[in-house]
Amino acid sequence: MVYKIKKEIQMYKSSFIVRLYILILITSLGLLSLVVPAFSGLPSLIPRSVLFGNPEKLGPKISPDGKLLAYLSPHDGVLNVWVRTLGKEDDRVITTSKEHRIPIYFWQYDSKHILYLKDLHGNGTFHLFQTNIETKLTRDLTPFEDVNATGFYRGEHMFGNPNFPDELLVGLNIRDRKLHDWYRINLKNGAVELDTKNPGDVWIWRADNNFQVRTAQAQAPDGGFEIRIRNDSKSPWRTFQKWGPDETTNSYVAGFTPDNRAIYLISSVDANAARLLKVDIQT
Repeated sequence: MVYKIKKEIQMYKSSFIVRLYILILITSLGLLSLVVPAFSGLPSLIPRSVLFGNPEKLGPKISPDGKLLAYLSPHDGVLNVWVRTLGKEDDRVITTSKEHRIPIYFWQYDSKHILYLKDLHGNGTFHLFQTNIETKLTRDLTPFEDVNATGFYRGEHMFGNPNFPDELLVGLNIRDRKLHDWYRINLKNGAVELDTKNPGDVWIWRADNNFQVRTAQAQAPDGGFEIRIRNDSKSPWRTFQKWGPDETTNSYVAGFTPDNRAIYLISSVDANAARLLKVDIQT
């Protein structure tokens, strides 16, 4: 009798477990039937190629003579520089980079050449190249192994001057891989000459309207910055302005006045926003 009762209890437990599993399964299927239609109504995922692929056209720039338009566009899947005549549809590819995209380019002042940065080996070391838009003749203006060219900001070159169309100031770490000295490059014959030596703490340089390096922005030991200035390329440097770490983002030299007697300074010192100031160099 006891054995029979135990057997019935065991059968009841087994039956209960089976019914519980069935109930859980039905409930799960029911919930799934509610979830699937909710997701099925959503649009499909955006393809990665749309998010991370090359744009059709990017960074248009009109030539200095106003006759041509250059822009970046893929060629065989890699961003290269293209040129077209304004008012025409004669687009032609100027550069032939096959592996690494061209991130920055700009017109040479003669409107006959394109200057651009190119990562030769994919290691983040950029060389500066020059290409003739008619002949496609290309020259590496910084042909130094493991040397990186700098002096470019937001796709524009910071150290060109229309009054000196055949020269360019470029930062190169030839002497010391950790520091960029400033070199003057002759765009006609390719000569590279040391112009201004970096003492070790300068991040940004500025040239005046005579194309002479006159200001230097250096990092201070406390994390702030200081602006140094000199009267000409042969004069010693002197400290001109200082600011603390909290002001480093919105404070820098924007350029020189036409007579080179004052500088235009972007500064947020003693203000709640960045301001454009004109500061006399001597006073």
